[in-house]
Amino acid sequence: MTTSTQNANIRQASRQERNRTRALAVSAFLIMILVTAAIVFTAIGVGRNTGDEEVGGGPIVFGFPLRTENFTVLEDFCDQWLTANGTLLGQWRAHEAVSVGAEAGTDVLAPYNGTVKFVGQGEFGNTVKIDHGNGLVTKFASLENVVVREGEAINKGNRIATIGMSNGRQFMDTPHVRIELSRDGKTINPNAYIDFGNK
Repeated sequence: MTTSTQNANIRQASRQERNRTRALAVSAFLIMILVTAAIVFTAIGVGRNTGDEEVGGGPIVFGFPLRTENFTVLEDFCDQWLTANGTLLGQWRAHEAVSVGAEAGTDVLAPYNGTVKFVGQGEFGNTVKIDHGNGLVTKFASLENVVVREGEAINKGNRIATIGMSNGRQFMDTPHVRIELSRDGKTINPNAYIDFGNK
């Protein structure tokens, strides 16, 4: 083989090696773009409050917290303006809850699986708080006949109490339950997770 042929073969092999290196670099760059896009889209999805947060391996789907179809939304959630709040001695405040009236003795149910974090007397009467994980906590007040204990694990649909009139501040002549929802300690609208039929 002549020297010129050897040199031509070396140049051709060098070109082929450069082409393979470029192809690998382009492939690595495209993979990096795809991985970055997946991370960004995942972060955007996690940051939204859609009511579909993953808890315990599946999306949260809240159940209706009363064992009845006969109920009335007495006062809806309101955090944008101040509203009179029952007999609060002339004080005005946002109503950061949904107050639902129903027949006395109506069962109040856990809307989702969780752990009972508080049972006792609160600002609005007998109160139960349930931690659902992922920063979500429901708080029920104006209860009677509470049947759960602090630290108890409960499932969606379990009975926690009955509707009552232990809340002496609102709707004093109407049995009801006050339902609050918070995420990471900040009050949010329960209507985002529970369908009260008042939209």
